Amino acid sequence: MTNYTDFSLGSQFFSQTRAGFRWPGSNMNWPMSPGQSSNYNLGCETGEKICYGAAAPYRTESWGVGAIGNQYCANCCITCDGGVHAFNLVSDGGGPNE
Repeated sequence: MTNYTDFSLGSQFFSQTRAGFRWPGSNMNWPMSPGQSSNYNLGCETGEKICYGAAAPYRTESWGVGAIGNQYCANCCITCDGGVHAFNLVSDGGGPNE
């Protein structure tokens, strides 16, 4: 995941298959500075649907399924298959939910 925004973000991954399961854990996130790229190894189950969520603290902008995993996103989910997947978080001036 790469943070191409101008904001420091907190990122998480949410299982859509196992209710309430998330990485790095409940009430936790991985901080990401502007321009930072990070690799995350998730202990997901093969076939599990995983969506990312990210938000800028004290701002309204969010990406993916958001800070608590309850928002709609068009292209923020993958199926756990042991492969490598990349997500680019970008600003578009209006607080994208992508």
